[in-house]
Amino acid sequence: MRINRHLPNILSFSRIAIGFMIFLLLKKATLFSTTIAVVLLIVGLLTDYYDGKLARKNNTVTLFGKWVDPFSEFALFFFIYLSFYALELMPLVLFILFLARELSMYLVIRPLSMIKNLDPGAKMPGKIKTAMQITGSLLILALLLGNQSGLISYHPLSSISKYILILLVTMSVVSLYWYIKPLILNPQAELRREDQLSKTIFNLVITFFFFHLLFGSAIIFIFNIDPYFTALFPLSIILYHTFLLYGLNKLKDAFFLEETKAALTRINLPTLLSFLRLSSLPTVLFLLLNLEKIPVLTIILPVLVCIFLTDLFDGFLARLLHQTTRIGRYIDSSSDYLNILGISFIYYFYHLIPTWFFILITGRLVIQGAGMITFHFKKAYNNMIVTRPGKAAVFATMTLYALELMELLNIPVIGNTLVVSVLEYVTGLLVAVSAIDKFILLKSAFQSIRQEKK
Repeated sequence: MRINRHLPNILSFSRIAIGFMIFLLLKKATLFSTTIAVVLLIVGLLTDYYDGKLARKNNTVTLFGKWVDPFSEFALFFFIYLSFYALELMPLVLFILFLARELSMYLVIRPLSMIKNLDPGAKMPGKIKTAMQITGSLLILALLLGNQSGLISYHPLSSISKYILILLVTMSVVSLYWYIKPLILNPQAELRREDQLSKTIFNLVITFFFFHLLFGSAIIFIFNIDPYFTALFPLSIILYHTFLLYGLNKLKDAFFLEETKAALTRINLPTLLSFLRLSSLPTVLFLLLNLEKIPVLTIILPVLVCIFLTDLFDGFLARLLHQTTRIGRYIDSSSDYLNILGISFIYYFYHLIPTWFFILITGRLVIQGAGMITFHFKKAYNNMIVTRPGKAAVFATMTLYALELMELLNIPVIGNTLVVSVLEYVTGLLVAVSAIDKFILLKSAFQSIRQEKK
């Protein structure tokens, strides 16, 4: 009876040992060792089937078992994917994405689920992900057996394996949505469909998170980016969008139309464009840090131009459609502030802008940031005004930064060094004027706030 009670957990833990043995066998890279590895994988899958079945049959389902079962499954596929990476069938970026997904599950998501008294067990999307991992891994191993027996060459084995693994890792990352969602949203409110704004914020952030993650991963895969950036990019995307999710949930009170004071339950188009610009910061910095490997004219420049254009259209559409929102003001200013600041640091690192311009632009942005933070905490929202000198300085800076890349590529006329140098001074003048204008505005606003308090 005691053995029956612990047998499900014993079967679960056995998958960790099976995974390690599969790794050792695949490392030998012989027809015999690979065949044994396939047999062991099938045995491991049978333990995955029977541990849960026995636990339910003997009424020994426990919280510990719900945690151990998926962890042992992760260990099994960790060793399998590590074997694929060692055999050069799995690109490093895919292995790191898989590892980042699993570590976030077991170090963050499942512990938080247990703290919030939520069920940490596998959900249907997770089970679908597992089924695909099983199918894909068996298919790759079958191709490997074909290669080792001389039936297929290495090139189709490598190409097909990479496409299969891209699909598997993508599905694995996407399945996180259904595990993170209950942690962010109030489960009771979700059931009643009352917390629509929280759901909208979550869907917005998670959609852009996956978009940038998959876009950056494709760039890494296609252009063979340095392993350091390969590891850094997914980490920065995860941390940055986690911060955005936290920040937007803290600013729920700002989701309303300023003209009618009507509360928002969905994100309108102008705010969506602003958020696209805000969420793209890690991707933009990643592209610029790899100027030497990623084509500037066909990849980097079009991305920057698209992001800069959102700054023109978000405000225009908000006024045209009468959809100016308080949260839109926050996101619009923050996205300009963060993108220009981040790009300025990288441009200065690559010596694309002179020191005086770097100091001027960062000083202007510090004034802007200090004003936004102060107005927020003092609840002086009406003082958060976008001025014409400010918008002109932002537009000129974004135009200058696009032309700096043209100069780097030696594009005739618009990339001419003299043209770019003249534009640097013109932009510098606009930035200085906007800094003075902003300083005067802040000083006047603070005086008004003091008088109101008196």
